[in-house]
Amino acid sequence: MYFSKMLTLSRPRILEAISKMPSKRLQNCSKGSLEFFYLGSPPTSPITPEGSILITINQDLFWDNKENFCWASVGDSGGVRNGFNRFISSDHYRDIRIKYNEFESILNKIGELTDLEQSKLFSKRPSLSFVESCKEFLHPLVLSSLRGSAEQTNWSIEFCLTDKFVIRAEHIESILIPNTYKKIPLVENIKKKIVPKIRFYNPRFSVLQ
Repeated sequence: MYFSKMLTLSRPRILEAISKMPSKRLQNCSKGSLEFFYLGSPPTSPITPEGSILITINQDLFWDNKENFCWASVGDSGGVRNGFNRFISSDHYRDIRIKYNEFESILNKIGELTDLEQSKLFSKRPSLSFVESCKEFLHPLVLSSLRGSAEQTNWSIEFCLTDKFVIRAEHIESILIPNTYKKIPLVENIKKKIVPKIRFYNPRFSVLQ
């Protein structure tokens, strides 16, 4: 099981935490905000960001941040809040949030699914096995959304942490970085710490391609 995070150099807090090289100019861009993480890969629809940094993170990040956990959701919470989910009214965006213990139970249930069903969830595809396994933890509106739509945003499982979250090099499985960022001091310092985990790609293409 793994999580992922898409980011740019305008919100580099995770990279700074790994490198231990805080930049006041950059930190001010993200101070006080929440950090969101996807179960599996980020959605490729409706957009596939180009020139972004993609970090793949192991599940220890979740276990090590219980005190910094805010909430989780099954389905894109931002989409619900802004009225983009036709199954869930924006009035209910807070109702579908999941607490730490419930989300922990959901992750444990996911761990019991077959590799095929887990793969579906990690790539934002429908899994009726997941729905049946975790229905006791999900809001009825979320269940309706999952049963009625195959859209990636409805099948995105995410959680968010406060700005006091803890992340270490040991949490990182891999980092995909545009090759145009190679000489940036922040990136160069990360390379020294976790060289085997870093890969560079041509930013003319999407990081998810």
